[in-house]
Amino acid sequence: MSSSAPHRTDAPAAPVLRLPADLGIEHVGALRDALAAQLEAEALTLDAGDSTRLHAGALQLLAAFCRERRDAGRVTGWGGASAAFADAVRIAGLESLLNFKGAPA
Repeated sequence: MSSSAPHRTDAPAAPVLRLPADLGIEHVGALRDALAAQLEAEALTLDAGDSTRLHAGALQLLAAFCRERRDAGRVTGWGGASAAFADAVRIAGLESLLNFKGAPA
């Protein structure tokens, strides 16, 4: 999808999934369930603006989710990200896989 495409005002907005503040390992199951509910959405915006505690397992799950959606031709974007989330994605080298460009919180 080209960023220079005209904005369609009649198109429904992509659903937004706000990620929780705590993405520790003990919450990965709930994150998996929330992501699974949105797997088939044609377009989806993830918002990690509140996410300040992260575990590698949560990042792995997000990476697998984004890869599966991309492989199925679905669009996944980012509406926001905390500094902690952006740093974790950068340190893990997942920017490309997550289609993450350092969205502001």
